[in-house]
Amino acid sequence: MLFVGDNNSFMAKAILTGLEDAAYDITTCSFLPGEVEKVKEYPHLCIVCIKELNDNIIRVLNHLLQEKQRWVFELYLIGSSHDLEQLYLTIPKESFSHVLVRPINVDELVAMLEQESEQERLRKILIVDDDTTMLRAMRSLLADDYLPHIVNNGEDALTFLQNIKVDLVLLDFAMPEMSGPEVLERMKRDPKLMHIPVMFLTAKGDKESVLTAAMLKPEKYILKTMPAEEILQTIKNYFKEKEMK
Repeated sequence: MLFVGDNNSFMAKAILTGLEDAAYDITTCSFLPGEVEKVKEYPHLCIVCIKELNDNIIRVLNHLLQEKQRWVFELYLIGSSHDLEQLYLTIPKESFSHVLVRPINVDELVAMLEQESEQERLRKILIVDDDTTMLRAMRSLLADDYLPHIVNNGEDALTFLQNIKVDLVLLDFAMPEMSGPEVLERMKRDPKLMHIPVMFLTAKGDKESVLTAAMLKPEKYILKTMPAEEILQTIKNYFKEKEMK
């Protein structure tokens, strides 16, 4: 976990003590210029505790939000109602995973984080599709059983996979700029990505497309026209079979 704040403030000390008592491994950063920029790899959780809003804090938050796009982590924000209202004039509230108004109950925060950690243990699935409607539908379908992530093009998928470990990729076959088969070919040439399981999820059921996909040896070839429940069951069956091996 990354904690960003004034470690000398009463609230920050109380939060850090509660997190340490709950056995969290914590890296701390202040809002001093250049400090948060030194972080090279981000854990799945980052907490920012604001004592008093200023330009340095806004700079740090903008930096973290940029890194959040790359590393995909939960960003918790803690601050007074006044500071938060002022901040929302610059950065929308929706940019943050969770916002908590000071003063907070540290035990409730720890309970919330533990629930987040439970979710983190779910299998991660990356959905790659240039159709935003399909992305939303698949994310909704998988959200109860898995931890779905979405990207809308092949290049972003490859970048994501370099930084985030997933258990399965659901890959659209026909996409502009870089097709699904091209994405899978590049994954198979990359030692870091070559062992990640991939299923094609596509509307293309013609013989030529199926044969092209088969040559790349994906785990499955799923048609988007299948009922949603059947798609979900196919994914569940895959993981069950994998556990039995």
